[in-house]
Amino acid sequence: MLLQELPWLLLLAAYCLPAGMLTAVLSLPWLIFTIALAIWVFIHHQNFPLAWTFACGFLPVGAAWMFADRLAWQPLGFDPLIVLLTGVHFHYAGFALAVLTALLPKSIAKKYVSLGLLPGVAGVATGITSTQLAGPHWVEVLGVSIMVTVGVAIACLQIRNAWRLKQQLAAQVLLVLGGFALIAGLSLALLYGWRFYHQWSWLTLPWMYATHGLLNSLGFALLSFLGQSLLLIKPS
Repeated sequence: MLLQELPWLLLLAAYCLPAGMLTAVLSLPWLIFTIALAIWVFIHHQNFPLAWTFACGFLPVGAAWMFADRLAWQPLGFDPLIVLLTGVHFHYAGFALAVLTALLPKSIAKKYVSLGLLPGVAGVATGITSTQLAGPHWVEVLGVSIMVTVGVAIACLQIRNAWRLKQQLAAQVLLVLGGFALIAGLSLALLYGWRFYHQWSWLTLPWMYATHGLLNSLGFALLSFLGQSLLLIKPS
């Protein structure tokens, strides 16, 4: 077993057991690994795309929230489900989205959406924290709106670039489907973010993590990474 695989395998084991001290210990190597990776990338940031640097910065934030979840600790009084979903969110809307942005072909549009990743992801986190601390609702609405705008732009770039692929139909289909899954998932996020001003009875938190979560994980992230992996295989 490769050493770099051990931290996430231990994290996986931690989520097979009830939260407590043991699961916190099992999740700790993943947190340490992500912090070390982020520090190394920041030191050598000039060698990496901006989006990749952001991705490695988001990862330890997600790992920290997962460590809190496995420790059964609720920072700032957040509900345990919110603690878990925050950890998941930084792995997908943060890390995965930023990595797939970094994999886009170089362009002016890519530069701008890469710059938008930080205010987008951080804006959502700030908004949710503000709401938890009884702050004004517009902070969360603004954060979600920025995140959705950046994410939809990234999805459109992925779809446009995938559409231009030649002789790589499987990768093209996967990347296009992944892009549309991201747009669908973000559309739900936008509706949920605006819940303070427009009420939809069906748009509950359980419904969100069942649909928005699946669209982002199995839809966007899985399909897009599979598509990108096929691009590494040169057609014969």
